[in-house]
Amino acid sequence: DSSETTKLLPLVASGVAQVWPKYVISQIAAGPKALAPASVVKVQESGNIYLIDGFARGLRMSAITARAFTKAKLKTVTRADLSGYNTAGTLDWQKIVCGGSTYLVDQGVPLLLDTETANQWPKTAVALDGKTCQKLRPTTTRVGLFVANGTAKFKIVAGKLKPIRTAAEYTAMLGNQTPAALVSAELIAELPKLNPTSYVVVANDTLYKVAVKFKTTRASLRTLNKLNTDVLQRGQVL
Repeated sequence: DSSETTKLLPLVASGVAQVWPKYVISQIAAGPKALAPASVVKVQESGNIYLIDGFARGLRMSAITARAFTKAKLKTVTRADLSGYNTAGTLDWQKIVCGGSTYLVDQGVPLLLDTETANQWPKTAVALDGKTCQKLRPTTTRVGLFVANGTAKFKIVAGKLKPIRTAAEYTAMLGNQTPAALVSAELIAELPKLNPTSYVVVANDTLYKVAVKFKTTRASLRTLNKLNTDVLQRGQVL
């Protein structure tokens, strides 16, 4: 259809569509609809969502992962429209490989993951067809272990998100690593959270309240922190 034609033409080597007489076209058997690589489509009958990878594969994905690839309303197709595509594969997250490099797709933009730290991010990256990568337009914006949203900064540790409390703590942790890359609030919300290893006592805290907050016991907190009393001081680090 016209929308797919607009998406497909830039991927054709010559960039020019040949015009054939109708009698020539009538001699060619009709196949399934052509869908542009990198399109995200929703099947009318099942509700399943697929990323069209190249010209022959559809990778099933969740609605959450689909939102990482596009903010646009998903194109609805029928099961018959996908009959020419292998739909056995899945893309269970927005971590992909293009041209031998690993990327994190956020708000439709593939961000380049540092080679030495890419495995710290969740899931296994899926290699995509060259035409899909061409359409996605990977960037050179680098992402290491640190990300930011607004003024909040986080570190990725073993596939989980660890909040960084202060600017001084961020500076100390960063060293000469890749600075925090700006990412969407959706990505921050989606990443599994790492339980904190310390807690700063605030006003009106009691040992019992802290124990309940972190699903532990006062006895465990006393032992771990070598406490002789349940009385806490504001600013105390547990």
